[in-house]
Amino acid sequence: MNRWKKEDQKKKHKLRERLSETQIHKLDLQDAIDEATKKLGHKLHIELFPEEYDHMYDDHVDARERRLGHNPMREEYIERIEKKRQELDVSPLSESGMPQSDDTWVMCQQIAKDRVEQLRARIDEILHYKWDPLRLSDSNWNRWEYEGY
Repeated sequence: MNRWKKEDQKKKHKLRERLSETQIHKLDLQDAIDEATKKLGHKLHIELFPEEYDHMYDDHVDARERRLGHNPMREEYIERIEKKRQELDVSPLSESGMPQSDDTWVMCQQIAKDRVEQLRARIDEILHYKWDPLRLSDSNWNRWEYEGY
């Protein structure tokens, strides 16, 4: 474990010192959801914007071209990527074919957050109206009763 991870673990432990078991459980659950959302956002980024990872497959000649500011990809590929990025309203790649900002990453993280929220809402609906072993959907009880499940 590197130093950054150790410091992060210390902060998490210190934050949880004065919390109850229920609060710790909720915090751990939220951390797990955030981590899963981040992974989903990364997966979406790879799927939607593979051109930002092209440089990882460069041989030494292509890498040299990129360092000199030239994109080693074919012109039709570059044009297709520019058109796609323009349609998605994200920043174009630089002359060397490298991303200029993190707007695609932010976009994918937002899509992931929206998907996770939609999924959680759907699961909540199923638990509250379909599963409902306590028959809470017919009463005035709070909807969060089944949240732990």
